[in-house]
Amino acid sequence: MFSDNDDSIKLGEGDKDKEEKKKDSPKVNTMPDVFYGGKDPEIYEEKNKAKQKLKKKTEDSKEKQKKEKNKQKNNGQEQKDKKQDNETKNKSGLNKTKITVGVVSFLLIVGAVSAYQFYNAGYFNFSQEVAQEEIDNNQQQQQEDNEPNNSDTTNTTTDTNDEQNQPTTSTDEQQVTTSTTSTEQAEDTTSTLVAQPLEFPSSILADSVDLDSDELTDQEEVLFDTDSGTWDTDGDGYFDGQEVLNLYDPNQESPTKLIDSGVIDEYVNPVYGYRLYHPSDWEVAAVDDEYKQVLFSSIDGAFVEVRAESKQEGESFEDWFARKAEGQSIQEIESFSNRFEQEGYKRQDNLVAYFNGSNNNVYVMIYNKGTNDSISFRRSMRMMFQSFRLNMSNTGLPEQNVIPKAETTTTSSIDIQDKNNTSSTSTTSNSESVQTTTESNTSSSS
Repeated sequence: MFSDNDDSIKLGEGDKDKEEKKKDSPKVNTMPDVFYGGKDPEIYEEKNKAKQKLKKKTEDSKEKQKKEKNKQKNNGQEQKDKKQDNETKNKSGLNKTKITVGVVSFLLIVGAVSAYQFYNAGYFNFSQEVAQEEIDNNQQQQQEDNEPNNSDTTNTTTDTNDEQNQPTTSTDEQQVTTSTTSTEQAEDTTSTLVAQPLEFPSSILADSVDLDSDELTDQEEVLFDTDSGTWDTDGDGYFDGQEVLNLYDPNQESPTKLIDSGVIDEYVNPVYGYRLYHPSDWEVAAVDDEYKQVLFSSIDGAFVEVRAESKQEGESFEDWFARKAEGQSIQEIESFSNRFEQEGYKRQDNLVAYFNGSNNNVYVMIYNKGTNDSISFRRSMRMMFQSFRLNMSNTGLPEQNVIPKAETTTTSSIDIQDKNNTSSTSTTSNSESVQTTTESNTSSSS
């Protein structure tokens, strides 16, 4: 048995051996986890930096995009607000413009009406001054004309007292007569001066378009409700312009009168009593309260004027024409008889017509083209003076001959009123006989 000392010796040797073994074994250091798997610590750190840089760049880009979107949104809102402001300003400016134009137009209309009323009321003294001057001249002329009569009366009187008194009595009578005559002349002169001078159209104007060559312009086709592409709308053998000129309906088979067509009205002057046809679509208005000047106006600005002009006592039409128709030649007018056998004169281009009244008046019809460059309603003008009648006329419209249906495809293109063209030939013998019969019923020319 070993003693306690022996055991301690043995144990001490074992520990010593272990310590020696530990001294002899190599020193091992443990590597961090980052080195496992072949990872390079420097490369790993660079990648981390790159990732962080990329992440930051992405975040900056997103932030920038967000700011751009907000900016665009703000700009869009600003543009929208600006557009609304502009629209509001434009509407406000337009309303102001409309108000301004309305006020100016109203003032112009009021001014024109006021001037016209003042003019008619005689507030403009020019006409009165001229009339007074005319009165003074007439008085002086009449006194000069009466002086020889006074001398003759004095020479043929034997009594001295009568010789002395007769001039005085004659002068008193002369003054009374002169005063009465001068007053009448003043009224006539003032009335004449108020009326505007006659204005005549040019004689070299051409007609507007006539597509189907039926002597109605395309504007007149609308007035008379006819087909602008058909020469004879109702197919009765008479072309449209021919029927209108002779006061028959071009849209209904013969013998239908134009006044019964619904497109024509009859005007009767309430003062002078004359009558005439006019298109229903035209406006009719008297320029003065005495109805001396009446206008028949179309929608495109052209119009026909009818004037009642006074002749001097014993004055012939030729003398009146030379005095009143300034710029016109008597050689350019010709006498004619219209469809109601009313005698008159017309200019060769059919834009002016004259009628002599039994009450010492001359009725003048004048076509005015307005602002147009051509004549749109020449046939309508002819229709109007072909229908003109004085108040005492009772003559009716001649009957229209009916062309047989079998012959309606071959019609004459000759105006049934034109006596000067009776030698012209038609396409068939039947049309010639119808034309001859029709012309025998009227004495009017084209």
